Amino acid sequence: MSQCTATSKRTHERCRAKAMRGSHLCYHHGAKTPTGIASPSFKTGKYSKYLPARLMERYNEALADDNLPELRDQIAVVDARLADLLLRVDTGESGAIWKSLQVM
Repeated sequence: MSQCTATSKRTHERCRAKAMRGSHLCYHHGAKTPTGIASPSFKTGKYSKYLPARLMERYNEALADDNLPELRDQIAVVDARLADLLLRVDTGESGAIWKSLQVM
């Protein structure tokens, strides 16, 4: 096992405790803190890499809508289609290209 890499705020000395398995910290310095999806502050970023900034305001409005839980099935269909469209929104890809290829 390795040594914890944390340092003391008071003495500025390195912690002498052993680091926990799979971490570079001991349990005193945050090795047991939930990370990733287990963390309470975890955000998926589901649309963050596809959603243009101009659509972010409308997206946040939809999240605040109280009727969304009632529309679960419709949301799933729209979500699948939206993900497909957002992949192509800034690349300029259009359905016309695919239609012309299908005719060939």
